[in-house]
Amino acid sequence: MLAPRLRRRFAVAVAAIVAVVGVAAIAAGCGGSEPAPDLSPPLASALLPELASRDRSLPTRELAQDALEPSDLAALLDDAGYRGGTEREFSGHTDTFDHVVARTLVFGDAEGADEYADWIADHTRDFAGPSRSLTPMVLGAERSLLFELEPCPTCKKQLPTWFGAWRRGSTVSYLLVAGRNVDRRTFGNLAGQLAPLT
Repeated sequence: MLAPRLRRRFAVAVAAIVAVVGVAAIAAGCGGSEPAPDLSPPLASALLPELASRDRSLPTRELAQDALEPSDLAALLDDAGYRGGTEREFSGHTDTFDHVVARTLVFGDAEGADEYADWIADHTRDFAGPSRSLTPMVLGAERSLLFELEPCPTCKKQLPTWFGAWRRGSTVSYLLVAGRNVDRRTFGNLAGQLAPLT
């Protein structure tokens, strides 16, 4: 039989072990999702050498800023099992291009990726403005979307703008291209270079 002092020490030691195990279990529960993917830039900077480019990662809080109601999109991304993404943005002025945004976004499964694609189709005004749906460019994807910003006769600075999304497996590729001479052909040429569609 343990002496009182030893019993107290034993009880403290057991309590400490239980606390450590409990914290570890909680951490395991909170970190049960897969780690954020390590992604390459979705579009090579050499394709648009005359434009400046910058890269950034897209955790949920960043991607949710596309929406007029970020909290709603953040909830959808959580439900869709969004794991993370990367973006390369180009800006400047050339004869054809002024602004290009390319993204690769990874979800837990194809169903989650489709949920996000549905959101894009239903919320084009949120991140581009009034747009019309066009016949998509498949590019080997299992689902494709394509839109063109509707012309605004009174908006002198508006540029032709095309954007689309492609879902292959659990990955969504996204491309927005704006510029004075952007059309289906020039947009398609860049879209055909998107990773992981190539």
